Amino acid sequence: MIRLITQLKITKPAYVYLPFGYNKNHHHIKYNILYLMHGRSMQAGDFFDCKKGNLINLLDRMIENKDIQPLIVVSATFDVLNQPQNFMRSVAEIQVFNQVNSQMVEMMQSQTFNENNCCYAIRKNGRHNIATCEEYLYHALKIIFKYEK
Repeated sequence: MIRLITQLKITKPAYVYLPFGYNKNHHHIKYNILYLMHGRSMQAGDFFDCKKGNLINLLDRMIENKDIQPLIVVSATFDVLNQPQNFMRSVAEIQVFNQVNSQMVEMMQSQTFNENNCCYAIRKNGRHNIATCEEYLYHALKIIFKYEK
């Protein structure tokens, strides 16, 4: 987990998945980055919580099977308290989200990573639980981050 302190002096957690074999000293290796944003009933770390889903296992297996290239996954939060909130509270905090989103993308891109980073969003009319996110990601990752032989 990393912490980002915004200009509004709000500390925001972000969780980062690093692929097996990642070494911060290997600057010549470039990784794509997938940014995930939770819904109003979740928190930033929920994507990586094994009790709530299997995203880490899914990514590990897809990389091991060469279904996708190794990638970095970042899950941040826009909620000030990083807690599930009602819808109106989430709407009120969208300005903070926009600021954090911009800072997070800038920070991640400046440190090392591929210029072809992708943002992936689940449509408003879709299901929004972790199992559905994993299902969407399984299919989308094979297309977006396919393994180049």
